[in-house]
Amino acid sequence: MKQGDKLKILFLGHCSYYHVQNIASLLKDNLDYLHIAGANMIRPDGKEVTDVELGSFDEFVKLPRKRTIEVSPPEIAKEFMRSLSDKISRSIIIRDILNLRISHAKRYLSAIAEEKKFSSMMKKSFNNYDAFHFHYLGAEMLVPLKYIGKNKIVILHVWGSDLLNDAGVESYKAQYEAIQRADFVIINTIEMTQYFLAKFGREFISKIRNAYFVIDNEMMDRIANADSEMLRKKFVERYGIEESKIIIEAGYNASIWQKHLEIIEQLNLLPEDLKAKIHVVIPMTYGLSDKSGKYLSNVKRAAEDSTFSSTVIDSYITTDEVLELIVSTEIKLNLRETDNLNTAMLESYCSDTIAVNGAWMPYGALRRIGIYYREIESIKHLKNEIEFLLKNLKSERAKTADNRKIVRDFFDNSRVASDWVNLYEEINKRANEKRIANETA
Repeated sequence: MKQGDKLKILFLGHCSYYHVQNIASLLKDNLDYLHIAGANMIRPDGKEVTDVELGSFDEFVKLPRKRTIEVSPPEIAKEFMRSLSDKISRSIIIRDILNLRISHAKRYLSAIAEEKKFSSMMKKSFNNYDAFHFHYLGAEMLVPLKYIGKNKIVILHVWGSDLLNDAGVESYKAQYEAIQRADFVIINTIEMTQYFLAKFGREFISKIRNAYFVIDNEMMDRIANADSEMLRKKFVERYGIEESKIIIEAGYNASIWQKHLEIIEQLNLLPEDLKAKIHVVIPMTYGLSDKSGKYLSNVKRAAEDSTFSSTVIDSYITTDEVLELIVSTEIKLNLRETDNLNTAMLESYCSDTIAVNGAWMPYGALRRIGIYYREIESIKHLKNEIEFLLKNLKSERAKTADNRKIVRDFFDNSRVASDWVNLYEEINKRANEKRIANETA
């Protein structure tokens, strides 16, 4: 990097396009020296984005995937010759040969050759970038860290469930090592910052920078100014919902952490007259992982067997259809085990939807700015909470009247931009310092 050149940033990790695009857009609108690339970007439906959807990004990058790496017999033979000069590898190979475990020795050599080939490809992909902004601290998302040179800047962006989930010792170790390597750690709220320090140690406090998630201001305005009656009519017709039904939205994606099955179980306990009044919409258009197994089919079966009417949405829906859902929803249930001011929930406050959140969530920021929402201490309290809301729906919705203005003002890009601009000016300064140090070394 030369003085005056663009600061080249690579977004990687959990690159959900519509989230990271908001950040890229804000940064590019405020800092003209940034070149931002996105690695392996995906849309909410799981499909990779194309260059047609660049938006505020300068380029999209497709990082190599280890499972696609192939090694040839000459490469394995070359690795065998190298292993003879390495004490550990030599002893493993000799032991396997003496025990007639030729296939095991071959797999061992193949794995080493594969890793070296993959490492070379990754390092080549990273050569042209000055800073690496990791979104979400999942252990698997942090693997590329080991291929990033020490002269590069590393930014870790905590999303919420990555910090709050109890994912085991190996995940904690990967996160801790990543934090040690990082130059900056982005956390959006005071509550999450304190949780982070308690979990990983106060010695990392100097790396932390606070910045709220960047919300799509245009979408917030569309929700706030929408013709709710017209959009609701389109929504209920689209899914065959009786117009008189009170729409309850359960969760916002297909993750098992959304507790769909427990929610359905609780709603089944409602009195028959109240169940007849509701229609439950379960959006499962994104968020399923390889570990989810039959979760989607289990939720569908539970919804079909429930004693109230429901709709499971499991295919990709457009932004316009998302808008219809938001303004049509009277009650939104956000009861996942871990969460950190997710965008879907914040957008719902731009309508007169009543949000029911778990009291265990770190939502102090919302309380401090005066957002009205309901809380339950346990999912076992949901049945009673819904009973109360259905009987007091009009008065409770009236209490949300100020929410849309508060959210739009507080999370407006013009307000949150200063934290992001200050952070990236620090990143630029640190990158220049490392460049100078490298040149004089």
